[in-house]
Amino acid sequence: RKYDFTCCDFQPAVIARNILLLTLLLDHHYNDSLWNLYYHVYVSFDDLQTLNDHARKLVSSATDPETWKQSSYGQKIHFCDSGTLDDVRDIWRSYAVLDISPTQRVEHSKCFKKSAFRANALRKDRMGEDSDLSMCRSADPVGSHAMEDAKNFSREYWKTGSVSSATNTNKCGNPTLASIATKNLTLHYGLSPLCGFHLASAYAPTCNGTKKALDLAKEEFRSWCSAYKHKAHNIVTRFFSGDALAFSHALQSVAGGKGATHHGLYRTRYSYKPLILDDGYASTNSAPSSFNVIDTSNVLDSVGALNLLIATEPLLRDSASSTLYTDTLVKSYGDLKLMATELLHGDLPTLSLLLGLFPLEYWTNSTSTPFVDEAARASIMNQGGQMPCRLLWKRSIRVSKIQFAADQLAELLFKTYLAIFSSEDLSTLLTVAFKADSHKVARSFFPKSHRPSFVGLIQCFQRHASSDWEKVIKMLLSKIVQDQTLSSGGHYIQELYLYLHLSGLFDADVLVNPTAHSHPMVHAKGFSRWESMPGAICVTIKVPRSDLRPLTQYLNNPTKIGTPCLIGGLESPSEPRERPWLNLFSAVSLCFGDVISSGDPASDGFDFQVAEDKEGWHGQSPLMLTFWAPSFILLQDFPKARASVRIQSTPHAVTLFFKDTNPTLTIYESNLGNTGNVFISKRPPELQDPPLICAGPNTSPPQAVIDGSRMTLSGFLDSGNSKLDCFTARLEMVEESAIALLQDKRNRVEKIQLNPLTLKLMIGAGTHAKIFQIELPLPVDNSKAKLRIARTSKYVDVVLPRAAAPFTDAFPNYLFPTLHRNTSPLVWNTTYRNLDQLSALDVNDKSKVAWLNTHMSLAWSEQERREREACMNRQASTSPRINFKESLFSILSHFIDLGGPGSAKSPGRASWFGLNCESNGGVHIIIYVSCIRLDNANHTIVMDGGVLPLAIDQVPKLQKHLAEIIDPQFSNVQVKVNEAELALWNVYLIQKASKLRSVTMISPVVARFEASVSSQREEKNAEDREKKERQGEDVKNTCSNALGGDNDNKDNYSNNNNDSGDSQGRYYGLDERQQQQHVRTTRPTQLDIALMTPPDSAPQSSRDDSFPSTSNGRHDSGENIRFPSEGEASTIIKGLEESLATKEQEVQELEAEVATQRAEIEELRGERRAENKRMIKALKNNDSRAAHELKRRCDELFDVIESQESYTQRLEEQLQEQRKQKLAANQELREVKTEYQEYVQREGHTSGNAGSTGGEGEVRTKRGGKARAPTSKTMDVAMWNELKRRYPKLWFCACARPGY
Repeated sequence: RKYDFTCCDFQPAVIARNILLLTLLLDHHYNDSLWNLYYHVYVSFDDLQTLNDHARKLVSSATDPETWKQSSYGQKIHFCDSGTLDDVRDIWRSYAVLDISPTQRVEHSKCFKKSAFRANALRKDRMGEDSDLSMCRSADPVGSHAMEDAKNFSREYWKTGSVSSATNTNKCGNPTLASIATKNLTLHYGLSPLCGFHLASAYAPTCNGTKKALDLAKEEFRSWCSAYKHKAHNIVTRFFSGDALAFSHALQSVAGGKGATHHGLYRTRYSYKPLILDDGYASTNSAPSSFNVIDTSNVLDSVGALNLLIATEPLLRDSASSTLYTDTLVKSYGDLKLMATELLHGDLPTLSLLLGLFPLEYWTNSTSTPFVDEAARASIMNQGGQMPCRLLWKRSIRVSKIQFAADQLAELLFKTYLAIFSSEDLSTLLTVAFKADSHKVARSFFPKSHRPSFVGLIQCFQRHASSDWEKVIKMLLSKIVQDQTLSSGGHYIQELYLYLHLSGLFDADVLVNPTAHSHPMVHAKGFSRWESMPGAICVTIKVPRSDLRPLTQYLNNPTKIGTPCLIGGLESPSEPRERPWLNLFSAVSLCFGDVISSGDPASDGFDFQVAEDKEGWHGQSPLMLTFWAPSFILLQDFPKARASVRIQSTPHAVTLFFKDTNPTLTIYESNLGNTGNVFISKRPPELQDPPLICAGPNTSPPQAVIDGSRMTLSGFLDSGNSKLDCFTARLEMVEESAIALLQDKRNRVEKIQLNPLTLKLMIGAGTHAKIFQIELPLPVDNSKAKLRIARTSKYVDVVLPRAAAPFTDAFPNYLFPTLHRNTSPLVWNTTYRNLDQLSALDVNDKSKVAWLNTHMSLAWSEQERREREACMNRQASTSPRINFKESLFSILSHFIDLGGPGSAKSPGRASWFGLNCESNGGVHIIIYVSCIRLDNANHTIVMDGGVLPLAIDQVPKLQKHLAEIIDPQFSNVQVKVNEAELALWNVYLIQKASKLRSVTMISPVVARFEASVSSQREEKNAEDREKKERQGEDVKNTCSNALGGDNDNKDNYSNNNNDSGDSQGRYYGLDERQQQQHVRTTRPTQLDIALMTPPDSAPQSSRDDSFPSTSNGRHDSGENIRFPSEGEASTIIKGLEESLATKEQEVQELEAEVATQRAEIEELRGERRAENKRMIKALKNNDSRAAHELKRRCDELFDVIESQESYTQRLEEQLQEQRKQKLAANQELREVKTEYQEYVQREGHTSGNAGSTGGEGEVRTKRGGKARAPTSKTMDVAMWNELKRRYPKLWFCACARPGY
């Protein structure tokens, strides 16, 4: 397999350092210098010499893009643009510190030490002297055991610049951690070399022994390096240094066919260098612009979730396996539940649907990576501002665009708009501050969105939703203009109009023809003399260095102000006027440098360039700020109108900068006529076009004919227009066969839900039935769904309410959702694991694995924990998910609960477990646990072992082998499960096995079993085996006893053929055809799906009507003939009573459904009468178009009513049949009770409890004494036939009982 990685980082130094490591690996084998250069703050002279020599080679290879491509590295390492190559080359040049003069080297050493001192001071201020416990996360799930080492490593590292246990005598500062390319040498206060490795094996007892954390980290680093060098010929790595969002939008532009050069975007926010991608994105198309996996690290903390998803969603390939990962580290929300509700500034399922994404973990309420309780750790670390959380997003099921009503979309967008810019609502901020919601106040400090990003959100919605978008935007703008909630919202309205115009969504008149709305006197001045006046022009303001003092005074303490949010402003002249105006623009580009002008500002060809100052904030050059603005605004009062640079007003900014600026936080302003500091041009410096935002391709598939129908999906919001309420899937029949089936009123239309995202619609029955599959982008609740059938109009509507999250009631198996693409199942949320590569835990000493109990307790959510505690007094919870976790916890507890330390075969230890479903035949699955392994990548544990599904026809073959391998010296445990939990186990085991990198298959039903039991099999001798064979135990009792089961005659291995054990229990979401096809296409490394549950057993032998049969179906001799005993007769009567109660409940449910259908029919009739009246009125008004539309609507309603009538009639027929069955059951119960009473009085002589008369549980004889049924004595055939003749009902019910 070939891999193509594209890496993006804002800091060129990070990319330069990573390429340095990769190229060193390509040139050399691993040695300690690689570790030292990559992680140590101070290195030896030999390491520095190695770095110096390699830096020279890199610089000579990176003269220009063509030279790099021709170098030995050019085929494996690519640069996405020439700007990245230039930045990285400058940093590589600074690595060669041995080539500079001794004086420069001494100066560099001083600066390096100052930088290290500042970083150490900042570390102590942020984390405390010895409280850097971030390394503990790398040691999860045993992170609590790493606390002491974390403190020692942190103290040692910041004292000596090394994590080596030996005294570090190195005095050379490592240039890769603080380059001299600029005077601003910066070490990050969070440097911790061991945080990037999996350290759990250093603190958990493993069978291979325990290594020190440092040794483990070095070993893993060496393995990584060796793996890369070994696979480098199949790996291409591309690098881009710049703004992540700009890079994503540029890739969108490439994917959308807009080219690789003119995106209207700068590489970074503090540079005027245009983002021009390499030729590989344009001419050869060899560079990818869409990806299977996108990992965004914690960029979300900096740019906001909406901005990140808008930029990256179009870059996901159109595949069900494509995945987007987002991480958060900053604790911006009180808890995870609050984060889910506020992450996208609205309802998460609704907004993610319109973004084309599926938040998988939100719907399944499960994750492969457990969430460690960070609250306790944060209190120890004094780092309460962190809350690590990793979210997984999938592409939504690809359906055609979802149709929405314009007014609903406009209202939803307006509410999202208010939520995004809530920091502009001062009353809300004051309320939040009063409530002491520190997280919400902190989120308002640094706004992450502006009006152009909101326009990008509209564009993204437009790709996935169909509506009258012109009407939507007009209604939205009307709401925004009239809004009084956001105190400063009106100042940004022109920026919103402008970017709607630039994106092509909406064109205001003043932007189409700006000169028509300006004052005629200004046309002789300045830029107004341009021959052609575009609707949008660029304003660049030069801010003198002296005016930046409110910001530059914090350069030595940058964390106090963070990244200040600068905005541009245009306002009316300073003299008093009746209607002053002010417009603010938050989408700005910044650069430090000097202006190089060319041409006359009053001519069309005016342009200018900026010579950048790389020192930035630490240099002496003025600040340049550029933004797009509507030209009609500048024409209003030119040249007296003012342009200004301000700090965006937030509570944090007001607190810091109010005393050094003014109430508006303006740091500089000037008249538009000041041509020395205000530059007005048709385009930004170095760019040719306006920015292309969300220019990706339209990923929604077109509407297509599938299985003879065309489906249209419509979405409807709730009454508040804030979240999705339901879908309506309309299937319009287009093929003649489908039309004929639908229009035949004898054919029923039924809906069947396969899984939360898939439904089947079936028209007709039998071999002539037509089946349509409906795939949905969100889970729906079929129990509340409705059908509307229009046979004349040839369509069927299915109204599907949105399911509540997590969707666990109707489909508890949705813990592990599976899609079926190209006949191969795809498990959405389960990661691959290579068990052989995971370290096995040594569980002999319970004191060393006591942390497992705490770790396993994290498997329950807060809600599940409450329900679990509430169910402690009951036998089991009603939730299959909770019971499933309980069973897992029970298996783990029994496996590690040894009788004593060091006792390998203690009687308390259990390795064999049977999943025992007592209500459905007993033990269905045998699990052998070989060991527990550390899953370092997911910070959890896995149980390694074998799984043996039991089937009736296979148990005789396995009897002897089970007796051989099940060690009697170990305890063997039966885990009680119900049928719902058993179905979940079946799905779980199938999906987990399909995600193993290596699975041993020794038979069609055993996976990874041979290695697990081979050692035990060798310990058995031939004598033991012959002894067990001679015992001749019954097959079912052998298996059950081996697992600690009962010794009764219950059929422990009966088939799972019950009402709830349908195909969905075995194959989640597969019909019969897909099951058979999947069995044929299963890979050898997977468990055979068909054998995970017992197959249907052979039918029992038929019984003779004249002679009783035993449980094995054979006729018995007369001495074993018996009639029902007292307890059996009581059970028969109880069963009949329960059957009658069930019939009564079914009748009540049908009566309720009939009443509901009748009410709906009356409602539809009322609607049709109203439409008919409107049609008559339209005819009177000669409005033929409206009348025709209303007549069509009346006809549709007539079809729906007719269909509902037909359906209701069938329900009433079923109701009559159920009532008859209820009467028959009641009559049968009375007859059986009467026969049994007579039977007891004739044959009995003492009291009993079969009871139907004479008091509870009793039967009275004619003499008034208590009687009981005779015991099961032997009798001859004549007596049996006589009893059968006297009591036919009682005899029939007794013979119908299984096992009698």
